[in-house]
Amino acid sequence: MTSVNISHVVDDPRNAGVVRYMQQRNERRCPPYMAVADSPHDPYWEMGSHPEVVERIWNQLAQTLPQECRCLIYGTPSLVAPKSGIIFALAFGTQYVLRIAKGSIDVALKAGGKRGTRWSDGTETDVQRELGDVAV
Repeated sequence: MTSVNISHVVDDPRNAGVVRYMQQRNERRCPPYMAVADSPHDPYWEMGSHPEVVERIWNQLAQTLPQECRCLIYGTPSLVAPKSGIIFALAFGTQYVLRIAKGSIDVALKAGGKRGTRWSDGTETDVQRELGDVAV
């Protein structure tokens, strides 16, 4: 797969909450956008998410798509729609977040999707609160 230049995603207001969250968690001080091939660190092992999560979004989900959409946003392994610039998947530690169309939220919840998670240390993350309105 070839890399796609989708650097405009960090300025897109539809991505504001997601970008803000990733920017705050940017411990490695990565640039706003990096193509996978440009990363100085191994994104599977050295970017703060479990390697199986990165594998899930990049090697399983992305492989089913017609265009390359893998990138790093502030060091976070992500998937971005090349035409719209919408970040639609991102690694989230030991889990991942999928952004879905507003009209599909009820269907996703009925299929087992969740709006948040309870971590092993007992803390909870409300994805809507942390990332903003992630439905597109």
